[in-house]
Amino acid sequence: IFLGHPEEALPHMERAACMGGSSSTVSTAYWALGSCYLFLGNREEALAWLLKARAKNWTLPWVRLRLAAALGQVGERNEARGELEAARSLVAPARRADYATLAVFRAQPQLQHPEFLARNASALYVGLGKAGMPGA
Repeated sequence: IFLGHPEEALPHMERAACMGGSSSTVSTAYWALGSCYLFLGNREEALAWLLKARAKNWTLPWVRLRLAAALGQVGERNEARGELEAARSLVAPARRADYATLAVFRAQPQLQHPEFLARNASALYVGLGKAGMPGA
């Protein structure tokens, strides 16, 4: 997913989602599916998977953050803001700065692969911007 090829990750994430496991494992698989669909431009499918991820385990900040981006993309800005705030509140205090602004969030190492930046990053960053994450 972070290498910029969500279409290649999708079948693997579908298998992972079917395997079951703990609520964190299943929620992360649903998050990955939602991420793939978001990056492929299928916002409604992304939203469906991310809502399932939140229902399975609402305490994972990365799920709430990606859900904020998807909600922002479909124009649900109030809900998106709520998810963004929830994500920030669930992050350890030492890591909250990573979620403070788009500029800081973009600097995270896992988001630096050139193909991810070229193909997928805008879907994430535009959605987070619409959710209320400030640019700088």
